[in-house]
Amino acid sequence: MRLLPFFGRARATRWNAAASGVWAGLGLGTTRGPLLRSALEGVGFEVRVALRALRDANAPIQVIVPVGRPAGATTWPAMIGEITGTSRVTVRDTEAASMGAFLLAGPALGWWEDPLAAAKMKNADVTYDTPDPARCEAYARIAESCEALYEALAPCYARYGATE
Repeated sequence: MRLLPFFGRARATRWNAAASGVWAGLGLGTTRGPLLRSALEGVGFEVRVALRALRDANAPIQVIVPVGRPAGATTWPAMIGEITGTSRVTVRDTEAASMGAFLLAGPALGWWEDPLAAAKMKNADVTYDTPDPARCEAYARIAESCEALYEALAPCYARYGATE
């Protein structure tokens, strides 16, 4: 089962305002477990597309740092690492917006001069994980099938896509 997660349209990097969410492979026996997994994977495959665009633009993406509520889970960050083939660093404080504001306020308050140095001190790496190469290879094959599904449906979005 595959999900194209364009429930709010296809934003970066596809920029397709007509795209809408699609679940492919549903059957009468489909249960919540496969739906949830395909949802997580579908979002992960879009992260993969975005990282590919960044790498194609010569951005040296070497690790990812999960942030926000999902970062506290174990399955989701590991899955993203395997789907993207990217190592990941798990940090102590995953609330990126509040941490960023805190780090940027520090110089104005005279607490430190360099926000990046303070970030390394205040939010040190907790774990560093490399993805399993066999799982990365399996996800790469699935990613190809998701790309093919998107390309096959692209001409249909304008006609059948969501209206809101």
